[in-house]
This record gives sequence, C-alpha cells and structure tokens, in this order.
Amino acid sequence: MNNLKLWYKRIIKIDSVYKMNIVNCLQEPKIESIAINICSKSIIEESKAILYYIMALKLITNQTPVICKAKKSLAQLKLRKGMLIGTKVTLRNQFLYNFLIQFIFLVLPNIKETKFYNLNKGSLSIGIKDLLVFPQLSRYYDKFPKNMTAIINFSTNTKDKNFSRFLFTSIQIPVKNKHLKF
Repeated sequence: MNNLKLWYKRIIKIDSVYKMNIVNCLQEPKIESIAINICSKSIIEESKAILYYIMALKLITNQTPVICKAKKSLAQLKLRKGMLIGTKVTLRNQFLYNFLIQFIFLVLPNIKETKFYNLNKGSLSIGIKDLLVFPQLSRYYDKFPKNMTAIINFSTNTKDKNFSRFLFTSIQIPVKNKHLKF
C-alpha cells in the first residue's frame, strides 16, 4: 500500500475529526481526482506539436491522455472549430496517489516559479511554467520544447475552503493561509 494513502487513513482522518469538528465520516476531506491540462499556442499553429505534449503526459502519469479540440471558432486566437488545442489526463484511485507522491516529494521542491496556487470551492489549481521539472522528463531534456506549461487541478469532495485548505496543508501542498480556522 502507498505511504501517502496510509498517512491519509491513519493520521489525516483522525486529525480532521479533532481539528475540524467533523460529526459524520462522510464529511472527511478527500482528494477525488487530479486533472492535468496542457494547452499551448504552438499546438494551434502546428498540429504535429501535440505529440510532444501527449508523450510528456504519458511519461508523467502512465496513462494515455485525451486530445482536446476547439468547440467554437475564435477569430482573436485564429482558432477554428475542431482544431487541436491541447491534452488532458484525469487521475483517480491508485494513479492519483502515485502522482501525488511524485508531485509532493520530487516536483514541488524543485519548482522555482509557479503561475498560481488558486483555492476555489474545495479545488486547488497549480500552474507549472516548466514541465521539465518532472524526473521522467528531465532525462529527455533535449527532446521536449523548453516552454511546456501545465495546469494541475486537485478536486476534493468538500466545498468548504477551510476543509480543503486543511487537507492540502496536511499533505504538504502549500496554500496561502488566509483566514485559516482550525
């Protein structure tokens, strides 16, 4: 069994009962899914560039990503309906915990600059400017483009900001501590 999953079951669940005054076991905060989105202007300009992003997500998550296409035409972005925009992967269950261990202990300490840590109604969004921070991609540094960015969305089962902030800080993901109550 995964170390992070054990940490969640044995410590975070009990800690949430004491600190957050949870009455029902269904109120316990839990990460339900992680979605990783990559969208780039280079994909719009040259559709073959999507192969780099597909391979990057496949190496990082061990799952095949889904290709996203434009739903509407936008003249400002030179985008027509049906053009390739980017790729995405949704992680659940065991894949979620494997990615979390890798992200928390290997990637977060090496990130020099992130776009944002946005906590919104129980979900956390982290923008990473350089995907080459991941150890799977650092081996192939010369093969991938240098400006690969991604948005990682952690969605929880709670809608309360305090519960989700407690969950993310307890698994060592930094969140701004504005009005933290526990």
